[in-house]
Formats: sequence, C-alpha cells, structure tokens
Amino acid sequence: MALTSTNVTNVLPSIYTSDGSSAITTVYFCNTGDQIAYLTVHAVGKFDLPTDQNIIYYRLPIAINDTFIMDTEKIILEDGDSLFANLEVNYTPGATRVVCTVSTIGI
Repeated sequence: MALTSTNVTNVLPSIYTSDGSSAITTVYFCNTGDQIAYLTVHAVGKFDLPTDQNIIYYRLPIAINDTFIMDTEKIILEDGDSLFANLEVNYTPGATRVVCTVSTIGI
C-alpha cells in the first residue's frame, strides 16, 4: 500500500496517477480551512482530460474541520489513469485549505 498527499486548489491537478495497474482503496479530503470547501473530483483515462463527462463528485460540500472519505467503491486504474480534484472558482488561498490523501495498492 502507498500513500500520497497533496493540497487541493482551484486549479485541476492530478491528485493520483497510476504507475502500472493499481487500485485506489481510500481517498481522504480534509478541510482544515475556515470556510466550506466545494470539491469536484474526476476519474480520467490515460489519454483523456478532466471534463463534465468524467466527474464522479460535483461541488461536494466539505464543512469546516471535516473530512470526506471515499471508501465505498474501490477504483481500479490502468497505467496512466488519474484522479483529478479541484475546489470551486471562489477558492480563497489560506481560508480554503483541503488536503487530499490517497491510499493505493498495486495489482
């Protein structure tokens, strides 16, 4: 099992890209800021870009000092597949802070 952590912002970075085949077992989104965070998450194939066609969570509200945990379904990824996440446009650096931790296992 491997862990990767990153800050989620209003840009759309990959929060995890598979190197070989892997499974995402759990993803934690922890809001340590002082305002509600609205999170959008995309599951994206190797040669695709994040679009409205691959959104798996849209404007998910995460309360102040709360954590949203994705662990009900495991996400199986092939080499190069990615998970992307971003906060809505009115993101305020410092006031909005969401830390994402992804737990994965190679398969």
